[in-house]
Amino acid sequence: MIAGRETGGPAGTGEPAVAVFPPSAVAVFAEEPHGSPRNVLPVRLASIEPRGDVVRLRAAPREGGPEWLDGLAADVTPAAVADLAAEPGSALWFAVKATEVEIHPAG
Repeated sequence: MIAGRETGGPAGTGEPAVAVFPPSAVAVFAEEPHGSPRNVLPVRLASIEPRGDVVRLRAAPREGGPEWLDGLAADVTPAAVADLAAEPGSALWFAVKATEVEIHPAG
């Protein structure tokens, strides 16, 4: 379940929906964060993609995790990658504030 702002009409509880947010809205942590972000997702780092002055981290689900995490992206600085000691296969946490997420009905 993802928390966010409904746009394009309400998606009913239990109804298929799509959550949209930019990779720049994702904070990345080595340990599970605690605080105000409503969306805290355990991921496995699938790839590291340099993109000019930022680095895009691509997620994959951890074992037993939801498949929809595959390909989720976070844009961070090269310094953040070093601070996290991030490398493919690392267990990380992606966090997104609900105010950054738009929820659209699927289909």
